[in-house]
Parts: sequence; C-alpha cells; structure tokens
Amino acid sequence: MLESADARCIGLREFSLDLRFPRWIFNLMILVFFCANAFCEDSSGEAWILAAQKFEIEEYKEHSATLESAAAVIPKLILEQISLDTKRTVLRDERLSQKLDSLLTERLSLFLDLSKEVKSRDALVLNNYTMFEYQSALKAHENKIDDVQKKIDANLKAEEEAIFPEPAKNNKRAENAKVVGA
Repeated sequence: MLESADARCIGLREFSLDLRFPRWIFNLMILVFFCANAFCEDSSGEAWILAAQKFEIEEYKEHSATLESAAAVIPKLILEQISLDTKRTVLRDERLSQKLDSLLTERLSLFLDLSKEVKSRDALVLNNYTMFEYQSALKAHENKIDDVQKKIDANLKAEEEAIFPEPAKNNKRAENAKVVGA
C-alpha cells in the first residue's frame, strides 16, 4: 500500500514538473510579444506602403486574356478601396429597421411615462385634498396623461408612415419637382 502511494506521489511530482516547462515557454513568448514592438519599430516613422500581387490561378490550365487581366486588376481595385476614405452606404431596409427600432424605444419610454402618470393620478385619492384641490390636481394629471397619449399616437403614426409610405404624397412631390424644374 505504501509503495503505491509513493508511486502516486512520484507520478504527481513528475506531472507537476512537466507543467512547469510549458509555462516557462509560454511566459517567454508573452515577454517576446510585448517587447516585439520596441525591437521592430520603424525608427524613420514613415508610413507603410501596401502592394498588390496578381492572383495566381492554378485550376485552369489555359488562361484566357480576360482571366489574366482580372487576376491583375482585382488586387489593384481592392487596394484602391482600402485607400479611399469612403462611407458605408446604408441600405433602405437597414434605415427602415433603424427607424423602427428608435420609434419602438421611444414608444416604450412613453408607455412607461404613461404608467407613471396614471399611478400618480390614482394616488391623488389617498391624499388629504379638499374637493377643489383634488379636482385641480386631477385635471393637471389628466392633461399630462393626454399629452403622453398624444405623443404615443404620433409615434404610432410615424411608424405606420415609415412602414407604409403613401404613394399619393410621393406623386405630389414628383409633380412639384416637375413644376419647379420646368
């Protein structure tokens, strides 16, 4: 029994020694990566130059002239796109999705405001107001609730117009543009 326990201890010791060596190499690699910036830094401070090489096509044994020219032109076009300071074109569906998301977020906020106003209106009953004070406070809260409800209705109408644009308005805009341009 003692011998097997000793063997297990020796095995564990050997296992722990095996883990130290890779840990040491890992730590050395991390140190080299952190120091690589200092060793590889360009002292002249010049900008890098990007270059392109034509694509090599090995699938086709016979290369046509168009295939050869495309293999040479495509890398140049890619480099031109990298060097241009272009803006991303947002598609119509993505703009619609963004607008609907913003309207939904605004509407959820408005519903929370409506809930808060209704609760504060309902809490008026518990306060010790005279009849005149109660009615004036109730009227003020009702006006706030109506304002929030109008904002919710406007939000829903804006969402409906975003999803289903009216063709009549588009036609009138086109006619106005023709009249102004003529």
